[in-house]
Amino acid sequence: MAIRSKMGLIVIDYKTLGTLMAVAISRTFIIWIILNGLKYYKILLVNKKNAEKYKEFLIISSGLKAEMYLMERNMEYIEKSMEEAYNLYEKKSMIMLKYILGKKMP
Repeated sequence: MAIRSKMGLIVIDYKTLGTLMAVAISRTFIIWIILNGLKYYKILLVNKKNAEKYKEFLIISSGLKAEMYLMERNMEYIEKSMEEAYNLYEKKSMIMLKYILGKKMP
């Protein structure tokens, strides 16, 4: 078998041709492995980034749940305080009304 080149005709036997084909196939296989490795590494990085975002989301949501719990507790306390204040206002109003009516009536 012969291969043309600029300098002329190069004669190559089948053993050399087989070696060249084996080298070409092995280089192709190595490149294929590297490219697939890079593809899976990219997927791994994306998954890692998504896991970090999910972890951050969980931290934020747990903080919000804690805030909601505290707000509910405070809301109950505020409602109780407002109820007590309203009851005291009603008592004061009744006392003032009795005092005013008691003064006007002989």
